[in-house]
Amino acid sequence: MKIISEKDFPQDSSISMEVDDDYDDTPEENTGENCAHLRVFRGKCVSCKRLAFKYVHEGMRLLWVTKDEMERIRKVESAKLLQDKKMVLVLDLDQTLIHSTTKERYLRTPQELLQNNLKHSLFRLSQPWEMIMVKLRPSVHTFLKEASTMFDIYMCTMSTRSYALQVAELLDPESVYFKSIITREDLLETSEKNLDHVLREERMVLIIDDTISVWSEHELNLIHIKKYHYFDSDHDWSVVSLSALGTDEGETTGKLTTVLQQLKLIHTLFFNPKFEGGLQDRDVRDILDRLSVLQGCTLSFKHIFPSDFRPENSRLWLMAEELGAKVSMDNLINPITHVVTWFATAEEFQGAEREEIILVHPKWLRACYIASERVSEKKFTMKIISEMSFLQDSSDDPDSSSFSNMGVHACMVCESQAFKCIDKDLWLSHDEIAGIRTVDSEKLLNDEKIVLVLNLDNTLLHATKENRHLKTTEEVMKHTNKYNDSLTSLKSLGMMTKLRPYVHTFLEEASTMFEMYIYTTGDRRYASIMAQFLDPKEVYFKSRIIARDDLVDQKK
Repeated sequence: MKIISEKDFPQDSSISMEVDDDYDDTPEENTGENCAHLRVFRGKCVSCKRLAFKYVHEGMRLLWVTKDEMERIRKVESAKLLQDKKMVLVLDLDQTLIHSTTKERYLRTPQELLQNNLKHSLFRLSQPWEMIMVKLRPSVHTFLKEASTMFDIYMCTMSTRSYALQVAELLDPESVYFKSIITREDLLETSEKNLDHVLREERMVLIIDDTISVWSEHELNLIHIKKYHYFDSDHDWSVVSLSALGTDEGETTGKLTTVLQQLKLIHTLFFNPKFEGGLQDRDVRDILDRLSVLQGCTLSFKHIFPSDFRPENSRLWLMAEELGAKVSMDNLINPITHVVTWFATAEEFQGAEREEIILVHPKWLRACYIASERVSEKKFTMKIISEMSFLQDSSDDPDSSSFSNMGVHACMVCESQAFKCIDKDLWLSHDEIAGIRTVDSEKLLNDEKIVLVLNLDNTLLHATKENRHLKTTEEVMKHTNKYNDSLTSLKSLGMMTKLRPYVHTFLEEASTMFEMYIYTTGDRRYASIMAQFLDPKEVYFKSRIIARDDLVDQKK
């Protein structure tokens, strides 16, 4: 579908208007005041015969469509595109993808320019009124090829259609990249560009242009790119052209290559299923807004992820990238500006101070993400973890401690009372546990598993201490093998235990879909023995046993 302006509407009234039988044009239901004007023919609404609007369908130049109908079409076409995991990319032409000149010295001596392998990127075009030399921006073909796998691409230029079509043949000789070409003839304003001709929802549209001012209505969709100055300019004498310097942008280091990496990141973030809400709520303008929050920051993660976990799949890593930060795990990207960590040793703290690196808690990233701005790191700086320094550092204000690290049932920073979560002798605050829970959950989801908590007693097995059962069962076991696999006398506990039928098959199949925990109000010794009975090879539960000893309220 192509949209043209109202000024191009054909005013030929010699052809009579034929009204489709499907349209209801009864006056009481379709007056000009309440008619939706869904179809317009020759400038008039088919239903109410009122004045037309501004849009026309290509191939049916006399069929106009109203704004409301255009919005409906946008939604339908956008939904189709999103199903293909594609967005929309609107590209400026001059000084974004190419640079052109009409200077006679470039036209007279093209051979001087055909050096350094320029013959595949330098072209002379013939227009009715002049000759034009066109230089393609380095890596433009690679850019278009890769971008086309992620986007429907539109060209939008204030140049004439004849010129744009000629350049498009150089950029896209097989006509596979550009969905549509919008030119000066299509624009209502000679100094302003808009998305009226792009039949997609604005929330999924990205614009790349070297001039910000022409997109005053759509700045939130815009990625600004540095102007490509290959030829000398008649308008800006302060800029030294690349040709005058005898150089050019690099194929792998040029601006289009950099922007392509940004587009790949935005596309990944837009379609990432781990982000809140569905695609119907996703807005590329929000992503672009956040990308500037931590621009210029280089983050390294330490003591965050398990060794066998892919950190680039984690929510924290994706948040950092969406905020515009560069991210590293191995400190190969220099200089590192922030280390995100749950804790830091004295040696790590001293090293960070020496290198002028800021140590921050992961909650800093979340705060920046929620606020869509760079939050002060002072509220999220780390304390040093060392046995003596923590126990000797007694804060005058107990509330000043975040209780993020606990030892021997007391906070190692302010010696206030610890919280309820414990791993061996190290207690952790609720916030710290929440962070660990987030990381471990992401790891589990990456393996396509969820959690299954299994009650032990009367669910997986039945155990009894009653003497009559012990004697009866022992007699049964002497004379039959019927219960040998599921019935046993646990003399260490003085109990007879019967496994529920099918329990081993149940555990084996469930373990392929779930990470399983045993839960019991019995003590840990009892729970461990029963777990060994159920899972002798320790493949189903391992150490994931929750017993009475772990419960704050031992009745629950």
